[in-house]
Amino acid sequence: MAQIAAGPSGEIGRLRERSLLRMSAYVGGQWIEADAGGSFAVLDPASGEELARVPRMGPAETRRAIDAAGNALPAWRTMLAKDRARTLRRGPT
Repeated sequence: MAQIAAGPSGEIGRLRERSLLRMSAYVGGQWIEADAGGSFAVLDPASGEELARVPRMGPAETRRAIDAAGNALPAWRTMLAKDRARTLRRGPT
């Protein structure tokens, strides 16, 4: 299950659509965590404020992401531009 940000302060804290802020990686049609369970902070460079924590992916997760992208490419490249745009606007589920 994808973890949703808990409510940091600042700009992210004022985000109206909280479901847009995910702290998992989208790989092969699924939200996943790092195999080892680690994460790291994403910081606002202006303030140093922690905006979110994201999975610390390693070589195995990276390989799975590359393989998933390679598997998706043939179908993606045959789609019309308007259908790709519709898919991107809809976003991951």
